[in-house]
Amino acid sequence: MVDDRWVEVTPSQFPHEAEGLRAVRSLLPDGLRGFRVILPDRAPFRAWSNFEFRDDRGTWSEVDLLVLAPDGLHLLELKYYSGRLRGTDQLWLRDGHRAEDSPLMLANRKAKRLRSKLIAAFEEWARHQPPDPQRPRASEVIPFIQAGVFLHHRDFVCDLPDA
Repeated sequence: MVDDRWVEVTPSQFPHEAEGLRAVRSLLPDGLRGFRVILPDRAPFRAWSNFEFRDDRGTWSEVDLLVLAPDGLHLLELKYYSGRLRGTDQLWLRDGHRAEDSPLMLANRKAKRLRSKLIAAFEEWARHQPPDPQRPRASEVIPFIQAGVFLHHRDFVCDLPDA
């Protein structure tokens, strides 16, 4: 992948996160299994790692990785979980840890907040442009953002149901 297609907005503070991003980056040219994302060296494919945004309520959110592909935007949360993972799509259980909300649910909420932020930015931009009856609405321009979780610890076993 050409370097200008992978933008490291902020260097990772954590060695395990940097390792996870390197793992994702090494998979992207061949496709990221499970996310149907392929990032060849041509438009519109791009990826941005490690950035923050603030939504309209003032809540700050951290994004580990955002990938643009023809089928839309994909927000990936990286998790460095070791051991065995069980649970449901809403509740995850890891050996030796308390039950926790699925990071996929949290990533999905973050993706919705990011899309709202992008729609608001497009609408603000459009207000300052000459009128154009052909201009699409923000919701037609800003794609759905698909959320995903990338689990990248070497000593990890996923026993979640396929669904």
